[in-house]
Amino acid sequence: MDEEDDFFLHGNESFLYTLGRIGDHNVVITCLPAGQLGTNSAAAAAAQMKSKFTAVRFGLMAGVGGGVPGRMDTRLGDVVVSQPVDSHGGVVKYDFGKATLGKVFRKTSFLNTPPPTLLSTVVQVKANHFLGRGCLMNALATLSCHKIFSPQDSECDILFPSTYSHVGDHRPIRNVVVHYGTIASGNSVIKDGLTRERLDVKLGGVLCFEMEAAGLMNSFPCLVIRGICDYADSHKNKHWQPYASATAAAYAKEILSVIPPNDVVPMKTVRDAVLREELVRSAIDNLDIHEFLSILPVASQSEWVSPETPIDPNDLAHTWIFQNSDFQTWSKHDGNPVLWISGAPQQNISLISSYVINRKICGFSTTQSSVF
Repeated sequence: MDEEDDFFLHGNESFLYTLGRIGDHNVVITCLPAGQLGTNSAAAAAAQMKSKFTAVRFGLMAGVGGGVPGRMDTRLGDVVVSQPVDSHGGVVKYDFGKATLGKVFRKTSFLNTPPPTLLSTVVQVKANHFLGRGCLMNALATLSCHKIFSPQDSECDILFPSTYSHVGDHRPIRNVVVHYGTIASGNSVIKDGLTRERLDVKLGGVLCFEMEAAGLMNSFPCLVIRGICDYADSHKNKHWQPYASATAAAYAKEILSVIPPNDVVPMKTVRDAVLREELVRSAIDNLDIHEFLSILPVASQSEWVSPETPIDPNDLAHTWIFQNSDFQTWSKHDGNPVLWISGAPQQNISLISSYVINRKICGFSTTQSSVF
């Protein structure tokens, strides 16, 4: 991040969020808890983040994956980006389907494509790379000043045949290459060359395997970005994981550098809003609801307007609220910012609340306040 501020949400939260800024964009980052991998954990993390940060526009899921060599010259440290190809939306489940008569595998689940904004940005990033204007290597250079995020010795990049012969092909280090296409996602770790190749054929050609993306695509608009850390075979190890995660993060930063910010809210405002929500939630959790309601100003329809007050008979459902003394005090924001509107069900309290909110937003006040 270009600007960072760690912030932990207390209560029943399961995740640590890091708030910050990349370029002109406010971002929030979270990671899965240690040892809790898989599509279900990823779905839970995304759902909780969306409920906490409702202004999030899209996600960039950056991490590592096991590469599938052969279709493209995929090397350790390269980046794979989800992009629709043929009948796939960019991500396909490799452990969800059924075998039909004759043992033909058929998909029984389809995943959404990344949102149009991100796919358009991918096209622009491709064009920038073609014209030599990409900033991927610059972002990676910043991370590579830390030894752990530097590429490993070229002797470590050895591609073994899928038949597990220990006569491998040493592959020299080169600059990072970005590949676009289908990413296979599921809850099983692929650590077998023959299984990798069989699934690759069955799924119509994939670029890498990973274990989280399928849990997000249908509920969280995102682009999946994976750095290749191994070849999904029996020689799988963690030597290249730090560097592969760095290349994925560098590409994610490049994506954000291309997307123009729209109405970016200052990070301090974001933090203040989250803090305010936590304080209100904590107060409600620790306060008896009757005690809570007793401290609120109450605009009750029992306090009717005086007979002398001229009222449009066609607007009786709404105008009484504006004659209420508690409402008048509340509308000036002189006291409690929360107003409790009370009345019988047949008195259209919900409509009145909506009417008041619309008037408050569009008319007589721009200060923050709440109506129950």
